[in-house]
Amino acid sequence: MVRFRDKVPFALLNKSRAFSLLAATALSCAAAGQALAAPYIDGKLQGKIGVEYVGVAGMMFNASVWGKRYADKIQHVSITISAGATSNTATIASVDTAKSFVIFLGHTSNLAADQNDRSSPRVSLTNSTTVTAQRNTADGVSTTVVSAVVISTTHYLVESIQQGTVAVTSSTSGTATITSVDTTRSAVFYLGNTGTDSAASVPRRYAVTLTNATTVTANSNSSASATVGFVVVQFRAAVIKSRQQFSNAFTTSNSTDNQAISSVTVANCMIAYGGNISGGTGNYAIQITTSTNVQLTRVATSTASRTPRYTVIEFQPGVLRSSFRTQVSLQGQNGLAAFLANDVNNVKSFVNFTGWYFTSTDTANLRYSTVSFTGGSVDTGEVDLGDLIAVSLPSSSATAKGMAYEVIEFM
Repeated sequence: MVRFRDKVPFALLNKSRAFSLLAATALSCAAAGQALAAPYIDGKLQGKIGVEYVGVAGMMFNASVWGKRYADKIQHVSITISAGATSNTATIASVDTAKSFVIFLGHTSNLAADQNDRSSPRVSLTNSTTVTAQRNTADGVSTTVVSAVVISTTHYLVESIQQGTVAVTSSTSGTATITSVDTTRSAVFYLGNTGTDSAASVPRRYAVTLTNATTVTANSNSSASATVGFVVVQFRAAVIKSRQQFSNAFTTSNSTDNQAISSVTVANCMIAYGGNISGGTGNYAIQITTSTNVQLTRVATSTASRTPRYTVIEFQPGVLRSSFRTQVSLQGQNGLAAFLANDVNNVKSFVNFTGWYFTSTDTANLRYSTVSFTGGSVDTGEVDLGDLIAVSLPSSSATAKGMAYEVIEFM
């Protein structure tokens, strides 16, 4: 009798049972309730099968995660806060809020110059069918368009989700207390801010970080009062290989800075964007470029301090089916359709905003850019996303501007 916790030669198993290159798991051991991964295959069947690490086509898989479904449904939304209003909502298909969270994908505004109180929004998953976008102040002319995505997970992916806000009042920082999480497998996502500052063309930038197991801290380049949104996602221990959070200040005159990271498998990674603390010239587009490097791109050469905040999340092999990341330039444009190298199933995929940049002289670009799936999330099979990714800014001026994003596809 073979015990599944032991590694045994593949030759000892019953080869008469049906199996494929991707699932020698069956081997009809399913009756024992064990989900085994495939044996290592490199031109021929070989290796050993066990509940720890086995692989397929030269890749390594963790049997505790292989073959599971991690995303229940993914829904991208666009919300317009009209002139005269301070909020609006989007209705989504019902989700389990204990297993679902929203990610902020940026915003645009029709204001000629950035005014934080009227142009800057934050988003929240209000209930099982509602995403809310809000700003601090309404007037008769300004509109704000907000992009977001709601990720509804299965119990295999997420252990806990905590959405909240941090009040930054008459200082440059504030904190919020959360229920204790394991910081080695948790990440905080920035959900935008609603501020009181009405000064024109003065960018107010906010960012969040997971300070410790029970504290989220928000910081700003301004002492103006604001409410900063966040969501802390604690992933299951079985699905996380590594987690690296960064909040490092840069004072170089470089247009490109680099952050060394501990080695990761890039295809298994995503970034949790935490915001950026800086003036207008310090905004970064953030992208994982190699297994040991994150590249931070801007267009200015000012030495003013800027602090991008983000977390590199590395999943175990078998959690993500694919990942794609890029930076796009919008110089002379206010929108484009971006193309992917591979098809993805957009029921299990989402686009992930990882920062933007612009020149300090272009006041109409002191706001975020947005990125979204324009085709919605109704497809059920393989889809060509060449016309489903939209990147936009509110201005088509000739000055340099751009952003970074990822497309993450779960198994």
